[in-house]
Amino acid sequence: CIVAALAITLFVGTATDVGVLLRSGALVRGLTHAEPWRLVSCIFVHVGSVHLVVNLLGLWFLGRLAEDLFGGWKLAAIFALSGLAGSLASWVASPAGISAGASGAIFGILGALLVELTWQRRRHRMAWSRGIWGSLALVTVAQVAIGFFYPVTDQWAHAGGLVGGCPTEDADSH
Repeated sequence: CIVAALAITLFVGTATDVGVLLRSGALVRGLTHAEPWRLVSCIFVHVGSVHLVVNLLGLWFLGRLAEDLFGGWKLAAIFALSGLAGSLASWVASPAGISAGASGAIFGILGALLVELTWQRRRHRMAWSRGIWGSLALVTVAQVAIGFFYPVTDQWAHAGGLVGGCPTEDADSH
């Protein structure tokens, strides 16, 4: 995300400009059918530095916990698949004309953590005793609530990513 943001700033322009977002690979409803690569590229495009920093902080904190539980490769797969799920949900259902950011992928990591800690509660007793599950649930609810106050927030990407990050494997297969 940082490399993409630097490249966009250096070679395309300020990422708060709609034209720059368009040229940088943001998800644009009218273009995505002809340019399906936007479903992936939009995950790495952010609307300005505040958007980038907020997503990087979420990725840093949730990613560290997820990497401890799942390992690096599985975390990367969760990020990629839930990011794509968020992009698909946004493309299909969101009324917004343009969308960008890694928040769908971050919500996917959040979903994977919630499911893992729920299904494997006995294995993760320490996480429960420290209130990690409750904190994650609170963050999820708070993020969704904040999204309703900012109409530019793509709630469809968040929901798609959250669902996309939830593992479907049997809880005993860990």
